[in-house]
Amino acid sequence: MIQPVAFPLLRWSWRQRAAERSSSNWCWIDPVKSTNFAAMSQEIAGSSRKRQRRSVADRNSSSRVPDRLKFNVGGKIFETTKTTLANAASSSFFSALLNDRWNSDTDEIFIDRDPKCFGALLNLLRTGELCIPGSVTKDFFYKEALYYGLEGHLQAAVRGNLNGNLLRLSHFVSVSHAWEKGNIIRASPNGGLCVAHGNVVRTFDSWNVVGYPPICLNKDNRIYDILWCDSRNVMITTSRRDVALLNLVTGELSHCISSGIVKSSRPLIFKTLCMHSDHRNEVFSGASFEDTGESVGVEIWDPTRGKLTSSIHWTDADGYGSIRTLHWVSWMNCLLAIIHRASGDLVLLTIDPRENSCRFRFRKFLHKPVRFVEGAVDESGNNICLMDQCMNVVIFDSRNQHLNSWSVSKDACNVALSGTNSRLQSIHCYRGQLYACTRSNIFVLSGSDWVITSKVRSIGGSICDISIGGDRLFALHNDPDVINVWETPRP
Repeated sequence: MIQPVAFPLLRWSWRQRAAERSSSNWCWIDPVKSTNFAAMSQEIAGSSRKRQRRSVADRNSSSRVPDRLKFNVGGKIFETTKTTLANAASSSFFSALLNDRWNSDTDEIFIDRDPKCFGALLNLLRTGELCIPGSVTKDFFYKEALYYGLEGHLQAAVRGNLNGNLLRLSHFVSVSHAWEKGNIIRASPNGGLCVAHGNVVRTFDSWNVVGYPPICLNKDNRIYDILWCDSRNVMITTSRRDVALLNLVTGELSHCISSGIVKSSRPLIFKTLCMHSDHRNEVFSGASFEDTGESVGVEIWDPTRGKLTSSIHWTDADGYGSIRTLHWVSWMNCLLAIIHRASGDLVLLTIDPRENSCRFRFRKFLHKPVRFVEGAVDESGNNICLMDQCMNVVIFDSRNQHLNSWSVSKDACNVALSGTNSRLQSIHCYRGQLYACTRSNIFVLSGSDWVITSKVRSIGGSICDISIGGDRLFALHNDPDVINVWETPRP
């Protein structure tokens, strides 16, 4: 006789089911009592919403940052609010404290730094005013600001946005002990500068314009151009057909390339440099023949890998002259090359690196009775400015995105210039103003008509070169070799 087998785990226990239903958060449905399926769905949806609200509340309560934070800096207690710390940059030391994932197990945060500097920096975030303690040097205070990532707030507190009509001389730096006369000056984006004296590179910081130890190249080498890649590294082109990446802090040579991609039986040199405004790993260098200076093309260099990646070249039959300057035009997403021809006219080339070919559009200005010698890109107005020796300014509106259909607006100003010291050296556009440099003065042109609104006479000999960066205007003088730093005071 076969005996029945008992399955205790499958036995239906109403008491056990009721206990589970009362202790659980889930919505249980009685198949006997629940016959209204619409009510069943509403009951399930309501239970799901309750669980979601409870889960969000639990996450917020576990990761909520208190409104007031307490710091123990070098044994001294500071207390501040999240509103004050929110004024810091997203890359600063305090940005992590405002993150939703921040969960401190202690009531106070210990920082092993100087308490005097911390109190001054905390007050800078509160009020925007800078008050350095008397017992602290400016260099030490700047290093503390670098630790907390507040160097941008520090620079904004000591100088305003550059305005050519409200300039004041803030620093006067002598470099008379250099081996040769200075010929190139380049400003960094944060207000530092780099100067070339023949084969010597000198760098100055952005806070107190203090010089670092010079970097010397080979004796028979000469620097043609300098380009800031970041706050520590610059690219240089030299007379020995080299393109190199230098670390200005350590003085080390990171990469050096002596030959390009453009193949030619004649030796090539690289002079002008320009960086892509959106992609920091693309640097453009103009290639030309060493004996005649005729431009051959543009090569694209990757400073992070230290390699020349591609080139855009044209044949010798095109007959273009030397490349004066290279500019990356962000609103057109192309490279602009300003070229001087042997005949005296000026050519604008727009080059698209994505095509990786020599297909470009150009325009010659043979119909103008004057000779244009300099050009600059106005990023604020999406225009290109050209200037002749008499400081006639011609503006090209590029809103239609086509070079061939640009039209000359008008000659904005005409200043009679004569003599060697009045020869135009370079022009720069910055914050809607045009800065024209001669051997003796710096002219500031403003307004829609680009009229001269100010003239700056620097202290020193003849002006060799100027550069603008970090809301500072730098002027390099010869005989004696000095650097004038111009700023606009805070309002």
